Amino acid sequence: GDVTLAFKVYGKSASELTPDDLKVVHEKKMHVIFVRDDVTGYQHLHPEYDNGRWTIKTRIPDPGTYEMYVDIAPNVESVVVLRLPLIIGETTVKKMYPNISRDRAEVADGIQAKVTSTESFSEGQIAKFAFTLTKGNQTVSSIAPYLGAYGHVIIMRHGDADHYVHAHPVSNS
Repeated sequence: GDVTLAFKVYGKSASELTPDDLKVVHEKKMHVIFVRDDVTGYQHLHPEYDNGRWTIKTRIPDPGTYEMYVDIAPNVESVVVLRLPLIIGETTVKKMYPNISRDRAEVADGIQAKVTSTESFSEGQIAKFAFTLTKGNQTVSSIAPYLGAYGHVIIMRHGDADHYVHAHPVSNS
């Protein structure tokens, strides 16, 4: 159901980080990625700072074990992604893993996104890949930036919450 998560964030010096202590990155001071341990229930949220705490109001459709990734850029520290495991209601009872797309394509809101690469993916190596967007068998040739980028990609390793990458395209073409 509807939940409110409230939290504080501290820097390396153990001082609390308020909005004045954070840079704006992709149009927001803080990005929170919230995902259940079976990779369902993915949400990209932007907390508000209210009464001395960062607050998120959202709907959690199913109870379970979740990971909350807090992506921030402090003014005087390096960009960091903090991870907090959470249990909402109870641990995940029935895991509903998404089906694997053998053709590396998914459809949402009538738009198909297909990922291609001429390279193999290896841990610790830079990899280049491209997305082709189509709607009704026509290439989508014009997109607008969202949160300061022409695309956002979250890469996570199943079963290993510490492996998390948030990447953006190098161009809009």
